[in-house]
Amino acid sequence: MAEQLPARLEGPWRMVGDVRGKPVQYQLDATRVFGGKFLELHMVDVQVPPRYEARVLLGSDDSGRVFAHWLDSFGAAYSLPHGEGDATDVLIEIRIPYSGGTFRDVFTHLPASQEWTLTIEAEKPGGEWRHFATYRLIRR
Repeated sequence: MAEQLPARLEGPWRMVGDVRGKPVQYQLDATRVFGGKFLELHMVDVQVPPRYEARVLLGSDDSGRVFAHWLDSFGAAYSLPHGEGDATDVLIEIRIPYSGGTFRDVFTHLPASQEWTLTIEAEKPGGEWRHFATYRLIRR
């Protein structure tokens, strides 16, 4: 179940990074929802008014397989399909096979600083990955 997802990702975070090379900053709150079966990541752009908002629901089955449902301000058409992947104590990797190409979301825990990184890459034809976004998650 979702308890297999790293508990150290729960809580309030500041996300600093870039999307397609442009600097961004979000507030992120990661909380258990639906009786603890999912970890919800709620991201909101710090700009007023916010330019971007997302809710990502992460859950896992008994085998440890992770499922992700990414909902954001781009609308319902971009909420399909769901992503699938795996998680360890220090890494969550999810692949989302969008019709225009697969995206890979990788959360990596940095034990020394107790921070996380989130790297999002898009698969190019031929299987090569290209940068889409990178964030550093710093506990608030």
